[in-house]
Amino acid sequence: MGRTKFDVAVVGAGPVGCVTALAFARKGARVVMLEADPRACRRFAGEWIHPAGVRVLDSLRAGRLDGASPRTGYGFVIVPDDGDGPIEMHYENGVAIAAEHGDIVEQLRVAALSDPNVELRSNVRVVGLDGHVVRTEER
Repeated sequence: MGRTKFDVAVVGAGPVGCVTALAFARKGARVVMLEADPRACRRFAGEWIHPAGVRVLDSLRAGRLDGASPRTGYGFVIVPDDGDGPIEMHYENGVAIAAEHGDIVEQLRVAALSDPNVELRSNVRVVGLDGHVVRTEER
């Protein structure tokens, strides 16, 4: 089963959980990501990672989701319902990236799990906390 003691437990192994785990691991913490339902990341949705999020990925050397075939965005377009043309709102610094949610999760899990201090436990639900002990149950 692997290690039983960790410095950090991250509940959820989606985009935020993976980046959180990677950030703690890069600081030397032993991290476990606990994922209750691995199928949850396969929802039909896209994600837009704003320039600040892209900078976080860059600072962690997590990559820019190349395996997810991301699209680059330079801002937003708002289409008003009054019949006027689209309004472009450009980012002043940096670019955004967008891809399907499941592909983003897959790429960020690869990045997080490439660090030897990160472990993923799937089908594990957190049921409580006792001080610094996380109580879980396998599904």
